[in-house]
Amino acid sequence: MQNTIKALYTKRAVLYHRLFIDVFNFKGRFEKFFRETNYLHSQIKVLDAGCGTGAISRILHRVATQKGLSGITYHAFDFTPAMLDEFKRWMLKENIHDIDLKQADLLDPKPLASDWREYDLIVFFGVLEYIPKEQLEQTLRYLSSLLNKNGVLIISVTRRNLFTTIFIGWWWKARTFREQEIRGACQNTGLVIIRGSGLGIIYNPLILELKKII
Repeated sequence: MQNTIKALYTKRAVLYHRLFIDVFNFKGRFEKFFRETNYLHSQIKVLDAGCGTGAISRILHRVATQKGLSGITYHAFDFTPAMLDEFKRWMLKENIHDIDLKQADLLDPKPLASDWREYDLIVFFGVLEYIPKEQLEQTLRYLSSLLNKNGVLIISVTRRNLFTTIFIGWWWKARTFREQEIRGACQNTGLVIIRGSGLGIIYNPLILELKKII
């Protein structure tokens, strides 16, 4: 399964970014989300888990820069080298040097350094769709363990409807979720839902803002 996913995203890395970020305007919609929420501050530590081509990290970096924030530690990892290569090309083009990238598998995160923990903010967008069902709660529990005591985990998952079943399920070989299913998994792993929202488009992912129970 993991090799199939890696092959798929190696082949479609550029298409993925253009389709989801440009065509669906995720860039604009997620940028609006992070401008209107209050999760970015100076001197915080941020992890983009399953970062892909870096779409969310790019947004976070841009919003933080425009707000004049400083001292933010950015970490990001992904399973697929081709996706990370796209991310690195953007960093080179934009002369960005303060995002630390690693290749790692969320299901076996041993390559992550010991200081990759105690995060104030973890973003996890469009990745649970590729986690085996039996490892869903294990994955959420692991991400929760990387938060500091006041940290926030923000996840985005694909809600199940006719469009996403065909487009995401068939074309991108990914799972879709019923909202009750993902909310239940979060609660089973000791995560408290602060707020749930969507983007109001046909491909309308569920965004959950979560904190762990102390």
